[in-house]
Formats: sequence, C-alpha cells, structure tokens
Amino acid sequence: GDVVSVELNSNATPCLVGSLVVSNGVKMAVNPNLTPSITIIASENNVCANTEVTFTATPVNGGTTPIYQWKVNDVNAGTNSSTFAYNPVNGDVVKVELNSNATPCLVGSLVASNGVTMAVNPNLTPSVAIAASENNVCANTEVTFTATPTNGGTTPVYQWKVNDVNAGTNSSTFAYNPINGDVVKVELNSNATPCLVGSLVASNGVTMAVNPNLTPSVAIVASENNVCNGSTVTFNATSTNEGTKPIYQWYKNNLPVGSGTTIYEVIPINGDEISVTLASNATPCLMGSPVASNTVIMLVNPLKDASASIDVSANPINSNIPVTFTATAIDCGTAPSYKWYKNQILVGDDSNSYTYLPNNNDNVSVEITPDPTSYCFAVNPVASSSIRMVVSINTKLNNFNDSNISIYSSDKNIYVACPQKLKQIYIVTTLGTAIKLESNVSGLKKFDLSNYPNAYYFVKIVTDNNVYTQKVLLK
Repeated sequence: GDVVSVELNSNATPCLVGSLVVSNGVKMAVNPNLTPSITIIASENNVCANTEVTFTATPVNGGTTPIYQWKVNDVNAGTNSSTFAYNPVNGDVVKVELNSNATPCLVGSLVASNGVTMAVNPNLTPSVAIAASENNVCANTEVTFTATPTNGGTTPVYQWKVNDVNAGTNSSTFAYNPINGDVVKVELNSNATPCLVGSLVASNGVTMAVNPNLTPSVAIVASENNVCNGSTVTFNATSTNEGTKPIYQWYKNNLPVGSGTTIYEVIPINGDEISVTLASNATPCLMGSPVASNTVIMLVNPLKDASASIDVSANPINSNIPVTFTATAIDCGTAPSYKWYKNQILVGDDSNSYTYLPNNNDNVSVEITPDPTSYCFAVNPVASSSIRMVVSINTKLNNFNDSNISIYSSDKNIYVACPQKLKQIYIVTTLGTAIKLESNVSGLKKFDLSNYPNAYYFVKIVTDNNVYTQKVLLK
C-alpha cells in the first residue's frame, strides 16, 4: 500500500518554466514472508509396551502439497503423511521434517518439528515362586513355605493350596505339617501398575518328601525257660529300625554282659533277669535311641538224684519157667521210660516189667529215663544194678510129643488145643521174650500175632505137673 513519488527541482537554462515538479506516485503491493513451521502431538504418552501410538503433524505455511519425513531417533520412518503410527519403545524421540511449497515469499522451505520423547512402561507380567524351608523331612515336622512374587503390586493377594485344596491365609508365607506326596503351591492375584498383563498366576508346585519316623524297638526271647540248673540258655534279640550298624548291650541283673551281638548265651541261675538295649543308627528320622527290650526272668530248677532198682519174681528157678522183672523208678517223675537189657542187649522197652524164659547166668538190668516234664535230674538216664539168673535144669520136663496137646499156626494166629485145663500158656520169641500170656486155659485158645513178624516162636505150656515146649512157625 505504500505510494512512492519524487520531486524534481530543475536548474535547466534557459527558459526554465517551473523548476519544482512532482512525479507520478507508484503504489506498492508487498506480500508477507512465509516462514513454514510444524508441530506434532502423540495420541498418548506414558504408554505400555507394544502399544501403538499415532503421531499427528500440524503444519504452518506448509503449502498445498507439503512433504513430511518422520523420524524416530533421527532415523527416517513412516511415510509422507501428516500422521505416523508405530509401537514405540521407552525413550524414543519422534519428530517430523516439513518441506513446504507455500508461495509466494517462502522463507526456508525445510523445517523440523518439535521432538516428542516417549515414555513407554514395560508390561508387568506377574509371577510367583515358592520355596520350602526344608524338604525330605520327618513326619510331624512343620515346614514353612515362602512366596517370592514378581510384579505382585503393592497389595498382592495370596491363596495357598495343598493338593489343589485351599489352605493357609492371605500371606506370603504358609506353615503346616506336610505328609508324604503333598503338593503345595500358591496363587497370586497382583495389583501391579501400570501395564499389568494377567493378574492371576500360579506358582510352581513343591512336592513334599516326608519320611516316616523310625522308632527302634528290640525284643528278646530265650531258647528255653523253666530249665534245669546248669543248662545253657541262648537269648536272641529281634529288632526293628535298628539301622545298618546297631549296637547291642546285654544286661544280666542290670549289669552289662555279652558280646554286643544279637545273641547272648548264659548258664543262668534262678531269678536271673536278662535284657538288652539297642542303640540304632537308622536314618532318616530316628526317634528315641537307645531303647530297652523286655526283661526275661529265668526259672531254673534244682537237680534231683533219680535212681532205678529191679526185682525178679523168682531166682534161682528151674529151666523153662518164665520170670518177671519189675522196675522201681525213684524220683523219676510221673512218666519215666524204660529199656530192659539182657546180657547188655536191648530186649524190651516202654514197660516197667519184663517177662521171659531165663537161661543160666543171664544178667538183666533196666535203664530208666526220668520224665523230663517233672523234674530236673542230675543223671539222665539212670541204670539199675543187674540181676544174674540162676537156672536149674528141670528133670520133670516131659517131651511135648508125649502129651495130647496140639499146637498149630494159621492166618497170623497160633492155636493151642487141649482137653484138660492148662495152668499157663506163654508165647515166647527166640530171644526169650514172652509176648503173650494166658492163665487157666482149656479147650481151643487163639493167640493173635498179627502185629508180629512171621518167624519161629516157642509155645510154653505149664500144667500142674509138667512144662511143655513146642517151636512153631508163624504163618
């Protein structure tokens, strides 16, 4: 809008007509200088990681077709657009350069925007780990579990679980007495800010190894009790939870004895008290060592002096006449056993008497074994003195063939037939042992020998006047 003119004061000669003149005025059209500028703003700042942020450019004097060059940390990015979107990382500086085509009077076409520094918070993924104060523990041991949270926030909430069943309280620690195989874990509900990703998480599971408490014990038994004086008794210890190197200490009447093994031998006296202690090295979880066994009180019986004697029904005696020996057991108990000997050869047992046909100079004795359930005996078995038989030849013995008596064998039986009355009939082995005896017999008499072997036997028949002998084969 300025008008520009000029005045002329001329000194032209000659004939100057008006020396001072004014020119025409020129009115000026002056355009303002166009200085471009640009600013940018972010759709959000102080964001979480992996969040897309849109940046918008606002140009001044950008012209009709401005050109944009976005930059992240001075490195070209984006496209020729007034907006730019991407996922920033913390500390990124975003700006844009504007190349303006504004007209007229553009002053500096290329300008840069302000820089926006991004605050990007990491995503907070909560987690929790637990640890036991100890594992591989003994039964009835209290174990404390401690939770260590990551991104738990200021007021995390804990839910403890044992075998997936809720337990404990809202605390970072949990104490209880586990049993073997229990699985302990905790759930964490986090309130961490900002950028919390998944608030509820579960910890690792801790599987508990709980060993049973090993309580040692020991018991002893005697090989026998209620024994005889002078008997050796063996004691055996049976233990549980004794470990690999147990130590045994035997005691007799509360005084240490023995060799430190599970076996102890002693010749006790009546009233002795025997016991043992066990020091166990069982692992793990040994409870109460050493321990004492039961106490065995010994019953020891004094020794009795048993003896044996024998009597014979007749001595001296005529030949072919049986005699009976009778044994007397003195202090041998209620049920002694007997063994008869003739000339030191065993000829009979299990009876306190022995009957046979003696020969001259036979020596007969008995051996008695006292009843072991009755008493204790100083000598066992005991033997009687022997009796020597004196046998005279019977001149009145008639020949069997002269009598009217008949004898025969059939079906393991021996039969004796006689019309008159017989005083006695003996069935005698070839060793002289009488195995059958009948008195006052007449008619037909059967002797059952089914329990005896087929062999020769003597039939001795005694009448009022004679003695008859017949050898018969049992069949």
